[in-house]
Amino acid sequence: MTNFDDLQEKILEKHGSRSIHLATVAVINLPEGNPGMVIVEVFDLLDHPEAETIYAWRRAGTNFGAEAEIITILRIAPITNAKKAVWADLAATASLVPAHVEQG
Repeated sequence: MTNFDDLQEKILEKHGSRSIHLATVAVINLPEGNPGMVIVEVFDLLDHPEAETIYAWRRAGTNFGAEAEIITILRIAPITNAKKAVWADLAATASLVPAHVEQG
């Protein structure tokens, strides 16, 4: 099992496509209150009808001792690079928190 097997299994499960690892990208300069860096794995999709590339990473569990969640985002405009994928996930996650709840 490689470091990417769990990511590739999630890609196949969620998006129905096999994948090949292309690169590892460190995304930095995230909004305040977020981790200082996210390590994103970039994969080539072999048989996906809409996208040729997908971004995947592990996000730490939100509860103490929780298992990391695997995030996958297809490269479809406006998501055109790893940084945009991470920022889109952060925005989506932040929108799930009620306005009256403090984050962080």
